[in-house]
Amino acid sequence: QKSEINFFRLRPALLTDSRDGSRVRDGIYKAIKSAMDFVSKESGKEVYLKLNNNTVNIRVYGTGISDQNELSRIVFGPGMSGRMDSREYVQHHRAYFYNAFPPYFINIISEEFTFVSYSEGKSTSIYCAKGMLVKEYEKPTQEMDGLEITFTLDREIFKEYSFNKAYVIHAIKYTVARHNGLRVTFEGIDFHYEDGL
Repeated sequence: QKSEINFFRLRPALLTDSRDGSRVRDGIYKAIKSAMDFVSKESGKEVYLKLNNNTVNIRVYGTGISDQNELSRIVFGPGMSGRMDSREYVQHHRAYFYNAFPPYFINIISEEFTFVSYSEGKSTSIYCAKGMLVKEYEKPTQEMDGLEITFTLDREIFKEYSFNKAYVIHAIKYTVARHNGLRVTFEGIDFHYEDGL
């Protein structure tokens, strides 16, 4: 698994449409958009976004994920062994990540990444560091069903960075416009379009 993780961590051009990775910091806003996009498709339409310094927390109320194999697939992605040196494989992922980062890619490019599913009175948490599993556990919960993603993007990749609030709001507006009925709450403000685009 570690070789697969390094495959992506050493290729910053996968983060943006710039082939040399010169616009790699664009990836910090794409990560937020992609995480909101994922939870809205997989769980529900009521999303809460919080920023604490460089840590992003996204909570959605809706459907949790109880299947352990599905959780692992989401957090760690498909196996890639044996295809690491394929030029076609690299180009495929450049095109794929151009539009969005799947959760497993956000995991890989984060110093810390936690994915929690709340389902039927139980929470299942997977905590990782730089794409590698640190711990996984289940416990009873009274939380409403849904999903929660928390991540801190890796400064080894993005260097020193901070979130620009205007860019974050732009990412929110872009996301809610693409999903009919989606509502995102950020700093006490609700963002939504009744009919989407």
